[in-house]
Amino acid sequence: MTQSRKEATERSRSFLLDTTLSAEAKALVAQMFVDGCIQSVTTFFRVGYPVPRESIEKCVCAAWGPAFVYATAVWEPSNCDLSTAFRAVQELVQSGEHLVAVTEAVANGHRYCVCAANHALADEFSLARFCELLGIFCEGQDQESLVRFKEAGLSYHSYVANQKGCVHGDTPKPAVQLAPLRLSQLGPLAWTPASERVVFQKKIHDCTSTHFDIRNAFLAYIHTAGAVHDGNVICSSRNWRKAAYRPAIGMMTGLVPLVQDPDRAIELDINTSLEARRQEHTTSQEILRCCRNSELFLNGAEQRGIPGCEVRAPAFPVGLEIRTGGRKNLTIELSGPFFAPAAASEFLDDFAGYTTKGTNNCVTIH
Repeated sequence: MTQSRKEATERSRSFLLDTTLSAEAKALVAQMFVDGCIQSVTTFFRVGYPVPRESIEKCVCAAWGPAFVYATAVWEPSNCDLSTAFRAVQELVQSGEHLVAVTEAVANGHRYCVCAANHALADEFSLARFCELLGIFCEGQDQESLVRFKEAGLSYHSYVANQKGCVHGDTPKPAVQLAPLRLSQLGPLAWTPASERVVFQKKIHDCTSTHFDIRNAFLAYIHTAGAVHDGNVICSSRNWRKAAYRPAIGMMTGLVPLVQDPDRAIELDINTSLEARRQEHTTSQEILRCCRNSELFLNGAEQRGIPGCEVRAPAFPVGLEIRTGGRKNLTIELSGPFFAPAAASEFLDDFAGYTTKGTNNCVTIH
């Protein structure tokens, strides 16, 4: 790392340490210092004209504060495609030099603004909110946008201030012994860091089953299919915003366990995140460690803002996301550096058939 890059990285880290952050964000920052892994979130939206650098900087300032303008990269390529733009902004943030990165791309004759942020500053919900207000600003409604950015900041600070007050009693501990789930190296989801990460999708149309139904079916099926080696804690996520905090821009999504016992998933009955509880409760610390060490992640919060195949350096080896579409359409997305990609693809095909047969609510699988 060059001296200038090292200085930029240290400056970005100091900005994170000096700003008001939620417990969920602080946990990410702490993890960043421990293992050097920087997580980011990315999204994009359509624009009719180039977004001025000045507009981007004003919106970053309004969302996170004036210091963060100095940790923002605005990459100005010449008509790059979306894949190039996705890769560029993620690299700029995950390098540690920048906390926010923005660029533009052209696809199918349309112009898009692409934005990435350090995960400690925003979750998927917040980044989409930031882009919405950036779009309003660029449409000439700058004062309206700035007022809503101010409301977002006040809402986030209120969320942070109220986190400690929401922790009541110790974290309930499941009766079973907790251990992070490890995938069988002989099963269909066997993975190795040496393999290239691949993403498989299965679309289900006219589906009346819920996200919850599909998730629970998957948790049962991984055992049926011989995909699990040992352990019982699968990592998931939860958006902890209540209605009062929906305007907020900040990191408000935390890790939550799905505990297999052994034929069903046990969810913790808690009123605030494990990250907020971990300072006072050793049980929360233990459960968070199990979540982070799980080899399987099931997204339980906002779906990603970009296609799974465009995500760089995911935090977990194998991931599952259930994407909802219009008119009862679902897309099941399975990703990972699989040892045998064909086996993982067949696993997803079989699971889709298993789901259809098991619920009798989903038809027309492609």
